[in-house]
Amino acid sequence: MDKEKKKSSAMDGDYLLTLDREACIGAGSCVAVDPEHWELVDDGKADLLGGEQSEDNAIHSMKFTEEQLELMKDSAESCPVLAIHIKRLKDGEELI
Repeated sequence: MDKEKKKSSAMDGDYLLTLDREACIGAGSCVAVDPEHWELVDDGKADLLGGEQSEDNAIHSMKFTEEQLELMKDSAESCPVLAIHIKRLKDGEELI
């Protein structure tokens, strides 16, 4: 039962990460920090792996848990053009 509860919590997420692909310059720092969640693709920009994409592919987003916060913050803070944003869902505070 604990495993089921944990799975549900991970899907809900404590935070929301958003990538603005139009702002992305393809520096690849997010990929270097966390290659499990980021990759550079053919158009020279980063894609967020395991997240959702807007219809026009301009915005990628993903909910994640407290346990993932430090790694996600490291990825966001590494972006030289600040194309990656993190919001805490319980109060809407923009962390990055």
